[in-house]
Amino acid sequence: MIRQATTSALQRYLADAMGVDFQWEDSDLERRLPLALRSQYAVRAASLLGHRCALLIRTAADDVSAETIAKHLAVVRGKWSEAIVVVADRITPHLRRRLIAERIPFVIPGTQIYLPFLGMMLGERFPEPKPATHDLRPAAQATMLWWIHHGFADADTARTLAPHLKYTPMSLSRVFDDLEHVARQVPALTIERVGRERKARWHGGARELWQATQPRMRDPVMRREIVLPPAEAIGCPAGLSGLSVLSDVVAPDLATIAFERSAWLAYKNQHRPTPATRGEPGAMMVEVWRYAPDLHLIQPDRPVASADPLSIALSLAGQPAATDERVEAALALLITEYPWRW
Repeated sequence: MIRQATTSALQRYLADAMGVDFQWEDSDLERRLPLALRSQYAVRAASLLGHRCALLIRTAADDVSAETIAKHLAVVRGKWSEAIVVVADRITPHLRRRLIAERIPFVIPGTQIYLPFLGMMLGERFPEPKPATHDLRPAAQATMLWWIHHGFADADTARTLAPHLKYTPMSLSRVFDDLEHVARQVPALTIERVGRERKARWHGGARELWQATQPRMRDPVMRREIVLPPAEAIGCPAGLSGLSVLSDVVAPDLATIAFERSAWLAYKNQHRPTPATRGEPGAMMVEVWRYAPDLHLIQPDRPVASADPLSIALSLAGQPAATDERVEAALALLITEYPWRW
């Protein structure tokens, strides 16, 4: 399994995936373990969201069974009273299911994080081929959604878009690079050069723009966390909570709100929410989005009833909840009866 991955690479992966500071800690745990275990794992102590844990980084090349891992963990627990996380660069589907069933925390860098003691599970994803050049990256997707909601008038260049989207000139330059690729596939979208600027034009209405670009859009959710907020969390209702605001779907027991990544990090740094589990009183699900969830906002001084409805539809499309007939019908109705503004 992990043979040459460095601890710094693992630290960068966890910090990026979890959006929190990740700190290694001094510990003599590895020295106190039997040689047989040290020959199969590199052992490091760390702090995740204030929780001390031991990381058992699998170094042996052979596959291992759930029963064997359980025995190894029993040995470590005799010398460590806090959380233990197994780290490997690959595991079999059977072993993954067994670890989850036994609530054994594990990390597969680049693929999956399962940390029940933090109320965190990032769904499994396998390495994907590089997206086609005409697919929309997050900033380009946010730009397209903003246009769908507000139109192109007075906001059709990088310079005029900047006050609305708060992106840097470099980010908006990449946005227009993406849009030029899309324009080659979508004839009604044109990107014209006017002097040193690029100007976007759409020959149609908002509904047609959504229909033409939606297949190139991605799930806006980077990750989901279940927390107990110590202070009011000013996020936008999202997921099934957002859909319940926009339709007749019943609100879920676990409320879901959306934050843009930097806003969530700022909230966490200030308020230190406690990781929780589903069903815990007062817990809520936080969706960390790749872009601002209030792109449809008309009046900046008034809160929105929900996160961007079109992005909610994108976020629910691949979720198990979308297989429910009532949710499926509500999503279809949301789009067909959406109040397009132009």
